[in-house]
Amino acid sequence: ILGFFFAGVVLNQFGLIRNLTDVKILSEWGILFL
Repeated sequence: ILGFFFAGVVLNQFGLIRNLTDVKILSEWGILFL
């Protein structure tokens, strides 16, 4: 659920996700699975 959002944040911190859009998509998926 929120794991998707936190995963995006963590990956962003590690620089694996440089596009904020990817984080937003993960957040939207997290909301869908909520």
